[in-house]
Amino acid sequence: MAGYVIKVTIENTHPPVWRRIVVPEKINFKSLHRILQAVFQWEDEHLHEFMLPDGRIRIVMKDEHGAGGVSEEKVRIDEFLRECRFIRYIYDFGDDWRHKIVFEKEDPDYQSRCAMVVKHKGDSFEEDSGGVWGNEDGTFRIPFHMDEVNQKLQKMHFPVQRETKDGGELLDEIKFQDAMRRFSKMNFKELKKEVQKHSERMGFIEETQLSELAGKVRRWVFLYDKNRMSWSGKFLKNVSKKSSVELLNELNLKGAQEYCKYIGADIEGTDGVGQCVEKFWEELEKHPEYLAYVFDWTELKELMKLVEAPNGALNELPDQAAVERAIALGLFDISEEKVNRNQYIVLYPAAEATGLLNQYSQAEWIRICKRCQQRIEKTNSLLHLYSMMELDVFCEKYQEYFEPSVKKEEVLRCVYLAGTLSRSLQTAESENGSAYIAEYPINMDKVFIEQRDTGVEIEYRSFSPQERKTALQGYGELYPIWSEYYEYVTYVYGLNDEETEEYLHEDYYAVRNGERAEVLWEKVRRLHMLQSVECYVSFWDYFFGVCLTTGIPALKGYSREEYARLTGVSPLELGIYGNWKPVKKIMAKTHLYEMPQDMQSRIFEAVHYASDDERIGELKEILQEIGCKNYELEFLLGTELIQKEKYEEAEGYFKDIQKAYPKDESVKLILSTMEEMTKFKEKICFEEEEEEAEWSVWDMMDGKLPKSNVETFRRELPKIGRNDPCPCGSGKKYKKCCGR
Repeated sequence: MAGYVIKVTIENTHPPVWRRIVVPEKINFKSLHRILQAVFQWEDEHLHEFMLPDGRIRIVMKDEHGAGGVSEEKVRIDEFLRECRFIRYIYDFGDDWRHKIVFEKEDPDYQSRCAMVVKHKGDSFEEDSGGVWGNEDGTFRIPFHMDEVNQKLQKMHFPVQRETKDGGELLDEIKFQDAMRRFSKMNFKELKKEVQKHSERMGFIEETQLSELAGKVRRWVFLYDKNRMSWSGKFLKNVSKKSSVELLNELNLKGAQEYCKYIGADIEGTDGVGQCVEKFWEELEKHPEYLAYVFDWTELKELMKLVEAPNGALNELPDQAAVERAIALGLFDISEEKVNRNQYIVLYPAAEATGLLNQYSQAEWIRICKRCQQRIEKTNSLLHLYSMMELDVFCEKYQEYFEPSVKKEEVLRCVYLAGTLSRSLQTAESENGSAYIAEYPINMDKVFIEQRDTGVEIEYRSFSPQERKTALQGYGELYPIWSEYYEYVTYVYGLNDEETEEYLHEDYYAVRNGERAEVLWEKVRRLHMLQSVECYVSFWDYFFGVCLTTGIPALKGYSREEYARLTGVSPLELGIYGNWKPVKKIMAKTHLYEMPQDMQSRIFEAVHYASDDERIGELKEILQEIGCKNYELEFLLGTELIQKEKYEEAEGYFKDIQKAYPKDESVKLILSTMEEMTKFKEKICFEEEEEEAEWSVWDMMDGKLPKSNVETFRRELPKIGRNDPCPCGSGKKYKKCCGR
């Protein structure tokens, strides 16, 4: 037997709070959790998880297994302590206590199956005390007595745990990611050599090899990126030594068959790559207009210039994407040549490329490209509506929504040539052999599993012409809660449009993939975005709302809310949260997302679906049912009272919250804003004159106005526009909040 000496530090504490502990070998992460709870004097009242250094691999509680992590009961600590630079233990996702676990050494003489603290610094923290940032003054601390803690640890005996398959797979994943980080720093030749070496060692070199043509495409991308910063004189054009058919024969059999499927060529009775390639090329020569599905007019014009350019150095940098697809279609070949100690990238346009590109005049190509581009835009807009769809149904919906007279084969050709070759979509087959199409951020395997587990047996959702038109403006218009979420993130965190788009894009496709709200919560915790009560309340509102109201592929375009209405099941049965474990008892500092799902659903419905007159009453009723204070629920109630201009009652709630969170800037802002708004209301109230002045219309025409004791009002605060952020601090627009 042996033990491991580890140092565990609570992150962001100044001075640092840490414990040096000896733990027995061959225990699982659940046992380590129990040890850390005892050592830091926590009461195990909240959720927890372990996270490995890159933040993507999580070891979670048993009840959360399936929410993107591996169960802590199935993984031993031994190899992870040795392999990882550190392990992070997160306790209480609200207060966000982060413990950094660092392996120091192995103690071969340690014989006990209990843990022991050997050194420490700093007292422990109280539960629900607001996290590190709420304890800067050291108010909520518990004295740490090492002897007492060790006595408690001596009563906790941990048996030897067997290693499981899950632990081994997780360790393999860590090693794989380390290898990928190492590979990312290699150049192309080093990477190719390394991959070949490992493939030969593992005995599957033939399976991992790409077709020669696919290798050329990748080499072009690599060489282009490597040389584009100083490209002058590094790109040459020369006469091709191979025909397009010869170049396409560098495909493997599967690739050649796929190409025939893309273009709609019949390969029945064909045998081998050569015959498939000939079928493909015959079809392309008959219909060179199909190139307009692969290239837009600007790209075609670029290829024409390259074909007609004199042999030698190119005067302009070629279009990377256009040449990449031209190589994939056998229209161009590439090589590297060394001349006078200089390395050159040589482009060889195939002879057939000239013939294909000259089949039509410039005016005809422009007309063809315009027609094809319109069809591509329609297929893209249709796919954005559903994100993933059965291919046969996709063709039917396209005909229904856009072009009733177009043939199914033409829609498929557009989908395959425009989408697959440009890598803007993916295709796959389900277990029953049906072909599916999906956007690239969609995890098709995950959606198939969700559909199977949910037992979805309904037709795909239909979208009205107005909905389709709205969707063209972005998913935030089709699902308005995403627009509100966008405005909130932009306003509160000061992100620019590009940063916000990137942030929301990840969340949107996580929800479309069927991820539950806990995945979104994990992201904001990881990015340290939870800075106030207002943040917790707002993120809860948005996360619950987007998971409830966003259409998802697993439900064939319906949202959980719509599907529940259609089938009569509860939306909660469809999973707003996955295996999220609610607290046993709601307390004053319990977060909304920790409450039971039915309670959360009632709160969300009260805020969003109750009438203005009923909303406050329903929130008060829920608060009364809880039987104690809850600051986040009081925050919601207070904001509703502000909208009704019941400032005195709202002020009582917010002052109560301020006492619990004295450093919360959002609460301070709301209280100061209410004070200013109260003064503002008093300012504009004036007394009417007791007696009306005597004046006539003639006096008015002569420019003589009646005297009045009404003073001219001069605004002290800046004017609040309807589209400006609401001064109450909610992050919403004024017109959607206090200006309603």
